[in-house]
Amino acid sequence: MMDVVAGGGHVTRYAQSGSRIVFTLDRHPRQVYVADLDLGAATVLAIAPEGQEVLGVDISGDRVAWLEGRYEWHEDRVPCPRSGSLTWRLMTTDLANDDPREVTSSAVAPS
Repeated sequence: MMDVVAGGGHVTRYAQSGSRIVFTLDRHPRQVYVADLDLGAATVLAIAPEGQEVLGVDISGDRVAWLEGRYEWHEDRVPCPRSGSLTWRLMTTDLANDDPREVTSSAVAPS
């Protein structure tokens, strides 16, 4: 277990179910954390692949879902969500057995 607050950063996305919270830290997060407020403990649940970031998180009971993705990058290394393409995948896991799996994925071109 680790103390993610002491490590710095700020919460950018979160969802709660009972005493459990899933969240990300910082502006372009790659890690999904899960915390149990009753136990006072937090752990890294998942890490997005290099070059991707966590775009959203959700939790319901023991089931956690998160969206990993990557916007097309321009030469200045700034993502362009309004004009660039998006590659994404929806991931899920059950906290009881910690078996992450991909639900679906896609690449979306700008319209």
